[in-house]
Amino acid sequence: MTQKAETIPVDAILFEDIIDGYFPLQESLRQMLVRNGFASACVTLSHAPIMDIPGLSADAPVPLRLTQGTAGSADRLDIIVSLDGTEPRVSGAGKWHWYADERAQEKLLSPFTRLAEPAIVQGVGLIAGHTPTQSFGQVAVLDKSDFAIFRGQGPDLQKTPDATMWGNSSQSNEIHREVVFHHHGLFETPAIEFEQNLKQHRIAKLPTPMFTEVLVRL
Repeated sequence: MTQKAETIPVDAILFEDIIDGYFPLQESLRQMLVRNGFASACVTLSHAPIMDIPGLSADAPVPLRLTQGTAGSADRLDIIVSLDGTEPRVSGAGKWHWYADERAQEKLLSPFTRLAEPAIVQGVGLIAGHTPTQSFGQVAVLDKSDFAIFRGQGPDLQKTPDATMWGNSSQSNEIHREVVFHHHGLFETPAIEFEQNLKQHRIAKLPTPMFTEVLVRL
């Protein structure tokens, strides 16, 4: 069944914030959404130390001294985080490395990975409201905005060749390694490249539509 094409102007802002380290990444991002009154956000963080400590409960802070687990570094992560009720959903793409040879080839980064220290994030925040969306939570709608959610369609690329898009096609709560991200999601991508991605996915004959909703800055 073809999804009805719809354009939803949304209340969104460019912002910068500092998210807490030590707790799981998705919890730090959830706190960021609540603190700013966002339903969702598309953010980038870079050059952040990360750690994975097995057996540590999600609500427990990291120990003062790391005696087990693996340390690493996130070179760049492009993340979409939204609230499903009170629960955060996190997906994205990025580059990272662990200081352990056996983990060098891992293609997924868990949202329960922890930052070793607070990190600066920059991106777009969608103000919370009452209009439900599939990928961006319950957003606030405006009559006119520089930001819009395109549902079941893309913008006219002839009119908006410099548009920037954020989208997520993966239903998993994970961050994919950048070398394979075009099979899973789309994050802060120029409109022309977005169209090329769609053509590639059509050729691949994937069973479900890759992008049912995208956020566009016109």
